[in-house]
Amino acid sequence: MCLIGACATEQPVASSYPATPAADRAIRLAMSDGASWPSYGRDYTNQRFSSLTQVDTTNVNRLALQWDFRNGIMRGYETSPIVVDGTMYIST
Repeated sequence: MCLIGACATEQPVASSYPATPAADRAIRLAMSDGASWPSYGRDYTNQRFSSLTQVDTTNVNRLALQWDFRNGIMRGYETSPIVVDGTMYIST
């Protein structure tokens, strides 16, 4: 009981890198652009939903590989790409 009580009274740790109003505005602006994917999960709801309509059930079967990147890692490689202003960023 004492341990639970002690945990409940602790103050949250402040971030070492607090968001600035300008950074928050920039990411929210990017999130409002349907063509951007500016954060993991696309936006703060983390739903990974895209409102883009160019690919749908009538043409998805015509998708084809357009770009391939080999980084030398032989095992499975997973990342969530970030796309802002038409530029894709990936973490390695």
